[in-house]
Amino acid sequence: MARDPSGGRTDHAIRPGQGPGTEAGAGERLQRLGPAAGSSGSDRRGSELRPLRPDHAPGRADHQHGPERHRSAVGFAEPARLPVPVMTDDPTDHVPLGPVPSSRGGERLLDLVKVQARLREPDGCPWDREQTHRTLARHLLEETHELLAAIDADDDGAVRDELGDLLLQVTFHAQIAADDGRWDIDDVADGLIRKLIHRHPHVFGDVDVAGSDEVLVNWEKLKAEEDGGRTGVDEGIPASLPALARAAKVQRRAAGWGFEWRSIPSAIGALREELDELEHATSTDGAEGEVGDVLFATVAVARKLGVDPESALRRTIAGFAGRYERFVVLAAERGVDVETAPEDELRALFREAR
Repeated sequence: MARDPSGGRTDHAIRPGQGPGTEAGAGERLQRLGPAAGSSGSDRRGSELRPLRPDHAPGRADHQHGPERHRSAVGFAEPARLPVPVMTDDPTDHVPLGPVPSSRGGERLLDLVKVQARLREPDGCPWDREQTHRTLARHLLEETHELLAAIDADDDGAVRDELGDLLLQVTFHAQIAADDGRWDIDDVADGLIRKLIHRHPHVFGDVDVAGSDEVLVNWEKLKAEEDGGRTGVDEGIPASLPALARAAKVQRRAAGWGFEWRSIPSAIGALREELDELEHATSTDGAEGEVGDVLFATVAVARKLGVDPESALRRTIAGFAGRYERFVVLAAERGVDVETAPEDELRALFREAR
């Protein structure tokens, strides 16, 4: 709960125990937004959460692992099921003791929930009250792309602002559901906490991993186990995802099921094979298929290198656009006709425009 400057406490928008299925319901309104929470960095409060095991207490670098080192299979064999933390009714049993790592202990997040609830009250904002999950969908997409643009531009201030806009979408959707008595922001957080603990057995359990690539493989395997086992490698992956991002996700899932190139040279070798087949394509339809194979193999190489292919391509596009502008300026300064100049001359000019 957020505290006002006088030391009192203000209520949450959704009180514990008043979620879906309770008599009060998630739609019970909070008190009017009071004074902002104190902003002093020394106003942190220690968490009442309990650690999973004593050796997982904060500050301990020598986490103990079980006698067996569990590693996901890399190859084509079906990997063994991962041992995962035993979940209790309260997932925070697995969270170490200690303050929230934030200048104000996360209090302003609670204030945000209160503001969002206030906007949706009968005498709140007419526009906010009219919104539904569906009407907000386009805003979620827009805010996501604006955040990606800020990240690509390395604009730290814009990243902070765009994260706020994206966070608004989360609290907005949660409040809509809370007003209908279905679920609330605490249910969203509870589900996320349980998911993070279950899919990080190398942190909250006894699984050992060799690196981040293995973490992602295990993540997909655990996700499949949660869903009762999938039959399709692309099942549940939105077709609307950008193609490179979707390819990477499909490949990660296949890797979680044991199908994965064992090394970077193996992945690059497969890419070379696809390029050779593209070179020998004899029709447009054949070339289209081979181009797809080349792109898919390129994604596999990117994954083995620890590179996100979607981000890499966005960065290359931005770099090309800037370089092309410099190329056009150079061509104009030297009187080069881009449409008629020899290709070698254009290539040399383009290299100079780096």
